[in-house]
Amino acid sequence: MTLPLITIIGNGFGGVYTARALLRRGFSVRMIAPDDYFTFMPLLHEVATGMLCESDVRFPLSSFISSKRFEIIKSRARRLDPALKLIELDDGRNLNYELVVIASGARPRLDLVSGSENSICLKTIEDAKVIRDNISALIKNGKKHFEINVVGGGFTGLELVCEIDQMLDRSGVSSKVRIFERGAAPLSEADPKLAAYVERRLKRSEIDLHAHALVDRIDESAVICGPQSFYSDMTVLAAGVIPNTDFIDAAYLDDRKNIIVTPFLNLSAHSEIFALGDIISIKDQGKPAMLAQLATQQASMVAKNISAYCAGKKLLPYTPKVIGLLISLGTWDAVGRIFGWPIYGRLAWYIWRTVYLFKTPGLGNRLKIAWRWTIYLFKKRKYIPHS
Repeated sequence: MTLPLITIIGNGFGGVYTARALLRRGFSVRMIAPDDYFTFMPLLHEVATGMLCESDVRFPLSSFISSKRFEIIKSRARRLDPALKLIELDDGRNLNYELVVIASGARPRLDLVSGSENSICLKTIEDAKVIRDNISALIKNGKKHFEINVVGGGFTGLELVCEIDQMLDRSGVSSKVRIFERGAAPLSEADPKLAAYVERRLKRSEIDLHAHALVDRIDESAVICGPQSFYSDMTVLAAGVIPNTDFIDAAYLDDRKNIIVTPFLNLSAHSEIFALGDIISIKDQGKPAMLAQLATQQASMVAKNISAYCAGKKLLPYTPKVIGLLISLGTWDAVGRIFGWPIYGRLAWYIWRTVYLFKTPGLGNRLKIAWRWTIYLFKKRKYIPHS
């Protein structure tokens, strides 16, 4: 049987892991992406605070995919036409496909807070560099005291605020760090026990937690919550994302722009179109959690179902299974739940590092991160931008 060429849109976790799984099954893969790099986004907060440099979390795809059956098309999808099985690219080219996998990921949602243009998000390497360089400039300019606000108490906001506070404390500068959370506390909806630990951690580090905080506006130098104004030398917005599905016809999307897929992770009206990651909502199940572990699970299932589809066999349904949650709270501290068991402190931190180290694709890339982490366990971190 001659296997068809599989087209993948996106080079995030979903796209990259699907490509690797399909290549192992003998398929040829072409990937549509703006560049030929993979960014390990769970560690961006460490780039933003100088623990890691850009090359530690942004790897050439060639460093872990070396197959001659793999091709990168450097562009973006502008429009997908299921009737014609055609993808229009930003650069004007048109590509026909037999089977396509949509793994285009999500981008920061900027319409939730007025004045979001006065903040910085943390979704890309460029964002991390801006945060890092801004704090570096504040320190180098000799300002005696500065204040940083993080809007959003999800995983990204929580990890970043703890890392920033710890780094500033080691730098010996006077600072005030705040985090604004719409709910009762970070992680309160996911796990009350973990949320209680996080609250104690924030209080111990004198990070101001503003719970039930509805941010009305972000100004150039302040975060506005109702009648209160909180001065800010830098504001980071980590309050939500929106799927990158603008190139998909609205008929295939829900009201939040997620692609509606069957339990087999394809479209009911076009079974040759598969989708996964942060952009999907599964019929009768809803939207899975936006976690890297689920994206990699879905990638494996998509590869299996594409093989079954090509062989005329029955497709397998996918059910999200969250094995655990791990959140870094700075060096030597983390919180999480593994197979239902809560873990805290140094043990959680060691497990967090081990898990993410082995999730890093490519042996050379893992060794690079391990070496950098080891150096900073024995050497005081200096907040100087990496080259």
